[in-house]
Amino acid sequence: MPPGTRVIYGGVRCNGTQGRANWERMINDALENSANDDPLRLKLQKLKEKTNDPRIVIAFDDVSIPLPVMRKPDIRSVVMEVVEEMLIEEGITDITFVCSIALHRFIRPDEFRHCCGKKLFDKYYPHRMKNYNAVDAEGSVHLGYTRHQEDVEACKEVVESDLMIYVNINYAPMDGGYKSYGTGLVSYNSLKHNHDYKTLTETQSLMDPKESALHRSINRIGKMMQEKVIFSL
Repeated sequence: MPPGTRVIYGGVRCNGTQGRANWERMINDALENSANDDPLRLKLQKLKEKTNDPRIVIAFDDVSIPLPVMRKPDIRSVVMEVVEEMLIEEGITDITFVCSIALHRFIRPDEFRHCCGKKLFDKYYPHRMKNYNAVDAEGSVHLGYTRHQEDVEACKEVVESDLMIYVNINYAPMDGGYKSYGTGLVSYNSLKHNHDYKTLTETQSLMDPKESALHRSINRIGKMMQEKVIFSL
């Protein structure tokens, strides 16, 4: 930064809970005390009652969030290790990791290792840990159209799964919710409806979803995905 720059950090940076054991405890508490859904473990047990070998997709934000890159361990890796351990404990082994990349560049092997952690990278990469390809027709499934005639075409692994668990990082008001998978896990045919000049001119601020035509379009797409596919966010 230029000389004389004053940098103000949020209190969480200097006073936040430290230590991996504490992070894992907090993550488990969040998974077992979901605000708007069944606890994850109960959801998994219900899935096992319906099908002996459920397909699970763990999707996550790419390395464009956050910038600069998070120091190790990336919190995504801690969350994913806790979730994967719970899946294994419940006898679920059909697990695929998908980077929610949309039309960003594919993340590299070293970036997968950073986001997912060495333990999961060594176990699942490359066959069960991959980038979503938003321009590969064979890798997407068309689910229909919104009331505004927007294509809803989503990642095939997600559509064919029994449950997707999304590991999201929120640093700005524009991120999170439907913005995560209604953008990152849909094809170009869906993205073309809101990543365009017209949508941006009708958006007062990307940081205010209520005033954002981009978010209104993404929400319509995301809600339809949610109707078609089982999600845990």
